[in-house]
Amino acid sequence: YNGDDSTQSENWANYVGWNTVPVNIINARNGARDQLYNDAAKLNEVLDSEGITWQGRLFGGSVVPTVGWRKDTIKSYGNSAPRLPLTDVSDINFEIDPTTNGVDISEGETTTWGVVAHLPSRLESRLPWGMRLSGFYNNSENFNPVNRVGFDTRPIAAPSGSSEDYGIVISALEDRLTMKFTNFETRVERANLPGSSPLGNNVWFLANIEAWGTASALTHELYWEGELPGLGWFSNYGMVDQGLFGNPDWEGPNFSDEARNDPTNVALLQSVQDWYATMPAQEFFDGYGLPINVAAAQGSLADRRTMVDGGAWNPYNGIGSIQPAGGGRVNGLSPTGAVDQESKGFEVEVSARLKKGWDLTLNVVKTEATRGDLDEGFRGWIEEQYNRFQGPAGDIRMWWAGDTNIRTYYDQFIYQPYLFQEDQK
Repeated sequence: YNGDDSTQSENWANYVGWNTVPVNIINARNGARDQLYNDAAKLNEVLDSEGITWQGRLFGGSVVPTVGWRKDTIKSYGNSAPRLPLTDVSDINFEIDPTTNGVDISEGETTTWGVVAHLPSRLESRLPWGMRLSGFYNNSENFNPVNRVGFDTRPIAAPSGSSEDYGIVISALEDRLTMKFTNFETRVERANLPGSSPLGNNVWFLANIEAWGTASALTHELYWEGELPGLGWFSNYGMVDQGLFGNPDWEGPNFSDEARNDPTNVALLQSVQDWYATMPAQEFFDGYGLPINVAAAQGSLADRRTMVDGGAWNPYNGIGSIQPAGGGRVNGLSPTGAVDQESKGFEVEVSARLKKGWDLTLNVVKTEATRGDLDEGFRGWIEEQYNRFQGPAGDIRMWWAGDTNIRTYYDQFIYQPYLFQEDQK
């Protein structure tokens, strides 16, 4: 005995060794499927299309013009399965309702026209080897009726664009030999960024970091209020940096003035307040199904306590226990980014019918493809987050008090992949 106060944790009589306890193992094949779902989403989409096409034959069929008009309207609404609070299992017995989940609507009209001109028969008959000569021109508007959502949970306008192509077709030997020469140019606005995940495997960080940063800030604040004993490894930066584990003056809950006034801990609590002040709007958290109340976070300490006391989250479970209800989807849609694209080139196609049942086709294409700007919502959201994390809010450390800060994680996971996308112009 060294004279220090003794605790019950040091009394060997309190240790009973190994115990046998009942464990209920569930199996989807044995009727427990509904207790094992970790993600589900429902999406309702209705597409209405209408259009009209006119085709004419002028000058005895030597000129064939075509004009078309089309209108597309797509309406969609959806939601992700809620998570059961006690088990964190997704409850797949949920409904989607346009009156509560909101309806996304995309609408577009397109006009297409073109003309094909054949050499008049009186001139065509003078050509050798049964040759025929035609020219064509097409100009079309394009609209892809699809509802999309960005990583900021706001809708992205549907892709649209235009195409232009023109050329000539030469055939001979009663169409046994055909050659087609085409120039083309296509422009698309707000096309989906290539790849299923435009920022790589860490795209989940865009949404989760807002919830995890808020949870970290609240944990730090309550810890320094003396309400979360035992979390010094997470919330006491000064103690961890100086290796003062187990020091009662630093561990709390009765912190010494030296611990409270440590510059690293003072800066931490300033970061906490900056985080609250710069949080995104409530619509962002609602879109991802994250249990964060912005009004409470930006209110009083008593308001912030309700996020813990109300059962939305237990600080002792760690920030990683907070996950978006829909597995990262927003109203049933997977977030994406968009970019402007343009391609132009030249195509040559040669087809020959060697004999009955034997055809040979040769196709050569030269294409020059370029990318334009990323859509404003995609760029704006990432730049906004990046700029926030350059301030005190970005000093909050990620997984524990000795870890790298959020700013560094964000730069590695999100900002560098984003700059790579920007450089693809």
